[in-house]
Amino acid sequence: MFDGVIDDLTRASAEILSRSLAPAQTLKEFIAAHVRITLEDRMLMRVYHNEIANLPADDNRRLRRKQRIYIDSRLAGSAAAAGRVGRPGGREKTTCPMFDKPRER
Repeated sequence: MFDGVIDDLTRASAEILSRSLAPAQTLKEFIAAHVRITLEDRMLMRVYHNEIANLPADDNRRLRRKQRIYIDSRLAGSAAAAGRVGRPGGREKTTCPMFDKPRER
């Protein structure tokens, strides 16, 4: 169930990148796709965000890996659209509070 959300986001990003849009348009399309997919399944996204830390360890790792791949593809696509080259080693640092591990209280 949760895999489908990340898969939809990843597919949307790949489709946007395949169109070779201008950097500003690429960013607008990324945002629009993310908002559209989030709103289409608002309840699932809420449960996903709130409960990912409570999933079995293997499921949690699999989904977090998919999240990183999704974010990395967007970072790389945005950098490529803007004509920038990534860090040495070809990987941008992924930082996204939405996907950070919840802090222990």
